[in-house]
Amino acid sequence: MSSQPSLRDRLAERPAVPVPNHPDVVTWRAAGPEDIDAIWRLQRAADEIDSPERLSPRSAITETFETSNVDPTRDTLVGLAENGEYVAHALCVVAGGHATRVQSYLFGAVHPLWRGRGIGGEVLAWQLARSAEQLAEYDLGLPGWSMLYADAQNPALQALARTHGLVPERYYQEMRHPLDRPVTPLAPPEGVRIVNCTEEFYDRTRIARNDAFRDNWGSQPNTKERWNRLVRGGHFRGDLSFVALAHDDGGKQERVVGFALSTVTEPAEDALIELVGVIRDWRGRRLAPALLTHLLNAGVEGDLPSVILEVDSASPTGANTLYAGLGFASVGETTVFIREY
Repeated sequence: MSSQPSLRDRLAERPAVPVPNHPDVVTWRAAGPEDIDAIWRLQRAADEIDSPERLSPRSAITETFETSNVDPTRDTLVGLAENGEYVAHALCVVAGGHATRVQSYLFGAVHPLWRGRGIGGEVLAWQLARSAEQLAEYDLGLPGWSMLYADAQNPALQALARTHGLVPERYYQEMRHPLDRPVTPLAPPEGVRIVNCTEEFYDRTRIARNDAFRDNWGSQPNTKERWNRLVRGGHFRGDLSFVALAHDDGGKQERVVGFALSTVTEPAEDALIELVGVIRDWRGRRLAPALLTHLLNAGVEGDLPSVILEVDSASPTGANTLYAGLGFASVGETTVFIREY
């Protein structure tokens, strides 16, 4: 049990959440389901400039109104110009699974045609105040983080984050592997079999994920609700997702000891490797390369152009070196900024 005061006590004197004010934006309000398509179009316009390797699917917006840990009336914001054009949107969401800290993520964008006018500063000020308000709801003696991800191709957002007192804490490499030639799957260690991740393995894979990511920076246990949004969502690809199974605990049921899971947001787009991991007591046996080569081979057979993933540049498991050795090449970088309470 932590001896420090709770987040509620530590943030009791936080600033009030401001109402944004900008001459180019005539309406600031919370978002509703009727705004989904307009927000998605705005976000995709921003993605084309900031992160063309990783375009947001529509589901990234619809989830705002479908999950229990988001209150759209308090956690969302849209800004509209006089002609009704959507100029900016924002979301603050607290992730579940508070094992070592409480994390509030700041998402959103200003439309590229409306940048450079100070609108982003109004949005970020609102996000930081709402994020602190969210963290103050927790009677837990844990650190609280407000977290903002800024792509290298959006230096203005990185500068804005620094201006508002956020500190760059981590760097993630975006890596791509072309699928223009056959890949020979590596054999797993003796006693392990690699199969597609089907429904019967979903919960065992969640348990394995929480074990594998315990020592990863910024990672907290994955709740069942959040996990089901991945594996039961419309973009999950079981044919491009694999688990490694082993009888290593004397039990009758095979245990998931490793995994590599993918999504594809549109038929014409690349596959995104969402998660790759091996539980702690099975590391060092070349399980991750075996899983990844199975996945790459499946992508080749499925006629996908390439696969992409993100990796922590300072990964404790040396994952970035592993991916480079398998033929992945860096195509971008994202900086994670935090404000800690």
